[in-house]
Amino acid sequence: MSENEEKKVGPKDEDVPEGMEKRVRRVRRRRKKEAAPEDMQSLLDRGKGLLETMQERDDHDHGHVGVKEQVRRLRKDGDEGERPLDEVWGTKKRSTRWLWVSLLGIILPLVAAGVAFNLLQEKETGPTVDESEFDVELEVFEDNSVFEEGPMAWFHRDSVKYITRAKEILRLVNEAETREELLPLMRSSDHRAEHPVVAKRWSSPMVLDSVNDITWMSAVSQRPEEAVEQGLGYLAVSGRREDQSRFRAFFVKEGHEFLLDWDATTGWSEMPLAEMKSERPTEPKVLRCLLGKKAIFDREFQGKVHSGYVLVEPETGEYLLAYVPLESEEQRKMDQALRDVLDYGRFVMPLKQDQPVVVSVKAVGAQRFEITDFHYRSWVNPGGSAPDSSASR
Repeated sequence: MSENEEKKVGPKDEDVPEGMEKRVRRVRRRRKKEAAPEDMQSLLDRGKGLLETMQERDDHDHGHVGVKEQVRRLRKDGDEGERPLDEVWGTKKRSTRWLWVSLLGIILPLVAAGVAFNLLQEKETGPTVDESEFDVELEVFEDNSVFEEGPMAWFHRDSVKYITRAKEILRLVNEAETREELLPLMRSSDHRAEHPVVAKRWSSPMVLDSVNDITWMSAVSQRPEEAVEQGLGYLAVSGRREDQSRFRAFFVKEGHEFLLDWDATTGWSEMPLAEMKSERPTEPKVLRCLLGKKAIFDREFQGKVHSGYVLVEPETGEYLLAYVPLESEEQRKMDQALRDVLDYGRFVMPLKQDQPVVVSVKAVGAQRFEITDFHYRSWVNPGGSAPDSSASR
């Protein structure tokens, strides 16, 4: 019997329940179809094309760009760059000129508004003193005669000598243990009894390791009614202490001696500002202070106009408002002299603040303090007798 005939013959009949018919289910096996080579190649090409498309999109943003693609993009950018700006507008290219014009159109109004706000702002917030801004006023001279023959001629002839000597004196002030060691280095003062020289007055010593640790300037101290040539030249040396606080020392040349001005260096006043405000003395007191002024300080008392100034004590930060009555000619002259120190009212000059002056001040009732005298426009006594409170008006 052949193989096909064997397949047609079913298995041996077995007992089948009555009423049922036994049937045989034949399942024909399918042969596996082999993929044609051309179909596989087409599938690979489609996958490769999809990957290239994805890579091209990614490269366009931030990935690697092939040489061919770079050439294509350059040609495209070149064609677009030759088009008029109006046609390019809306694409990725923008005109930097229009960008700058837009920025200026926004910035300039803001700057103008800020300048106008500063000019119009007159609200008093109380002075804040930064000792780094405590600069002595420097005079500008039209010729060199002042340097050759004027009050500062001694310094300009040999500035290195005096700067070196000033540094040596400050080092001795750091190291001195007794008052007697300092007295030969000090300028004489009519107020030595009230304000004696004290060794180790400052807890933190001055940093004087090299000449780079200090800065200096030369200036002239003068009374309001004197010309610059009649004033006294002095040297101001400033720097920092070990605790990073600032110091400023003043030196003068008297005869053949180069001396430290103790009263100016310590900023001595007959009465501290805090005590002035608490005790309100009716007799004038000599004060070394920093002078400032704003238009809002001017006031009327009992129907009379008073010119107002702020007086600041830099070491403590204390301040008070003091006024100059503008009743007499002498008072108006004093007010003008104080304004000149600050260049107040001179529109071609910037307003100065925190300028060192020596004035006499007294309390007038419970309302105000009054400036009775303007002695000199620095903390250094320009010579002659020291200001006396009893001689003040």
